[in-house]
Amino acid sequence: MRRHPLLLFLLLLVGCARPDTLPPEVGLVYPQGGGVAPGRSLLAEGYAFDPSGVVSVRVNGREVLEAPSRGKPLVAFRFRLEAPSSGTA
Repeated sequence: MRRHPLLLFLLLLVGCARPDTLPPEVGLVYPQGGGVAPGRSLLAEGYAFDPSGVVSVRVNGREVLEAPSRGKPLVAFRFRLEAPSSGTA
């Protein structure tokens, strides 16, 4: 008789989902050292990791994660930026 309430409690506990409250971990692998010549185009590459799946990676408001990678725990991404000219922000 005592095992049934315990079993029911365990089944209910297993069904509880934990909310995803942590942001994904993001790392850039290129360019190494972050050196960029002023006014030049820059190709950046990196990875994002989230145990519950990476849904989106945005740079300056633009999506850089390809659709087939969405939802996977570890994803690679790349994007191109124009480095500001010297003396401009």
